[in-house]
Amino acid sequence: MLLLLFFQQSTMAQTIIISTEEYPPYTSIHLKHLGIDAHIIESAFATQGIAVEFQFFPAARSFNLAKEGSVHGSVPWAKREERKNDFYFSDPLIKNDEEHFFYLKSNKLVWDPKLNDYSKLEGKQIAAINGHDYGPVFQQAEEDGVINVIRVNSIKQCIDMLLKNRIDFFISKKQIANFELNSRYTDKYKNLITSIEAEITPETFDYFIISKKAENALSLLHTFNRGLSEIRKNGQYQIFMDNLESGYYIYN
Repeated sequence: MLLLLFFQQSTMAQTIIISTEEYPPYTSIHLKHLGIDAHIIESAFATQGIAVEFQFFPAARSFNLAKEGSVHGSVPWAKREERKNDFYFSDPLIKNDEEHFFYLKSNKLVWDPKLNDYSKLEGKQIAAINGHDYGPVFQQAEEDGVINVIRVNSIKQCIDMLLKNRIDFFISKKQIANFELNSRYTDKYKNLITSIEAEITPETFDYFIISKKAENALSLLHTFNRGLSEIRKNGQYQIFMDNLESGYYIYN
């Protein structure tokens, strides 16, 4: 009992530092509550008496800071087998939407997401975000030089490059790219762009990852999962989901 009381008291005074990136509507310094993922994490930890501080970096830097233990954890990340060596994965944080190829309507893109044959895209210029993993098939095609991928730091850069015809298309979660288009671009430019699903995949989720080098990492994992379960049960989580659909997290 004394040990439990000590842990609870130390937990109440603790502030968790989490690295993240500009990845609206999920995380962004410019959004209400710093985006829906940050809102979920902050609220889940609050039920356990823990404060949260989010620090924003480019995606690759955000991931590496957590990997080396400079911060307690990072968000949002897909569950990859190779990442389990360095991180504990929370219970599913939020369901992913599908990766899409975004391209200009004037430049028709011939692509079958069921075949997922990247040799059909040989010679195309494709923009993607630094540090993001788009699945084994895409990653292998990039590594083998089958596709020419230009890595940049933001979806806005991808969109601007597309509108200037510097790339043939870019890859992004559909909701993320659409959020950026709806928030920052007029109908004149939005109407020039369309998309097609990149790959037919099973349902996936994003996770809050906790560095195995963080102090009390496993206890932190269990504490967060308890908080996440609590906000699901009390209906708060569903309110966040409804707010996402209604555009509540739009730029301040």
